[in-house]
Parts: sequence; C-alpha cells; structure tokens
Amino acid sequence: MSTRNDMDDLANALEGASLQDRTDSPLRRFFLQHPVNGYTYSNRSPQTEWRAYLVARRWKLLQCKVDGTPQQQLYHEYLAAVEEEVDYLVQQNEQVREGELQPWEYLCELFEVGEAPLTKTQAKKLLAQVHVNIYDFIVYQRAQLAGQQATLRRFPTVKELAKYSKKKKIYPLLAAKKDATLRLLLRPLSRVRA
Repeated sequence: MSTRNDMDDLANALEGASLQDRTDSPLRRFFLQHPVNGYTYSNRSPQTEWRAYLVARRWKLLQCKVDGTPQQQLYHEYLAAVEEEVDYLVQQNEQVREGELQPWEYLCELFEVGEAPLTKTQAKKLLAQVHVNIYDFIVYQRAQLAGQQATLRRFPTVKELAKYSKKKKIYPLLAAKKDATLRLLLRPLSRVRA
C-alpha cells in the first residue's frame, strides 16, 4: 500500500514531467496567472504547490479562510482549479475524450466497482464504497498520463481516509460544485473522528 510519503515521492518524481498538452492543466494555469516572487510552478502535488505559493506570498493558510479577504478569494480560485484539474485529468482518458465513456463510468471502471453503461446515480452509489484522497488521485492520474507506474491507495473506511488526510490533504466538501466529477470521490471527513 502506498503511504502519504509514497504519493509525495511520486509527485516529486513527476516534478516538471511533461504531460500530454500539460499547458492546459488548470492548476498550472492558476499558478501562472498569479505569479509571485520566490515561487515557480513545478507540477508537484497540488497541496505542495499551494503551500509553497503561500510561503512565497508570506501568507498563512488560516488567512485564506477569513471572509472577504484577498487571500480567501485566491484560495477559492485555487480550489476551483483543483476541481478543474480532476476534470481535466479524467478527460485525458481516450474513451472519455471520445465520448465512449462518461466521467462517472470511467471512475467506476478505474476503481473496478462497475462497468458502463451506468447512469450517474448508479455510479454515485457504486463509488460511495471508494475512499481515496483527492490530491493523491491527481498525482496518480498525472503519473498514469506520464506513463509511470503508480498505485493509488484505497482506504477501507472513511475513518481511515480521514486519519490519512487530516494533515493538509483535505479538499473542502462544500467547495465542490454540485454536479462535479470531483464530488463523486469526496467524503465528509470533518465529521469523522480520525
């Protein structure tokens, strides 16, 4: 099984790796649209990039959660870029790109919980048993696109996912768009005692 450090090591190995038309990566675009001295986007895991960006700006993560601040606005833009990154990476699958699979069908087949054709409602029920860290999912998808071997850790319970994710690896459930592909993989971790 992969650990937090394994996924971080994989992300570091992918640093600067060329993905298929990587210039379209929403996260890359986000960081390039908001330049700051002392920070250069390097294709690392999203939360590693965000932390490095905050350090370069001399901001604390808590400042990003204060209503009405420029930090909060930028944080929400970053979260939207993470969500778009998931969609972008799923769209890199040839069957999804060609319209042969819907994103939810791709996820069900990827996690081996169901096969197309599936409605989104059916897929949502099947994917409810899949517990993965969103940021690790992004690193895993990037590795797959770069032709590298990778294993995405699946957790048997939401509690174990929460325990693993509790330090700087949680995507806010409320930040995800209602109909987003990302939402199919999100779990309510804040209510779970890890």
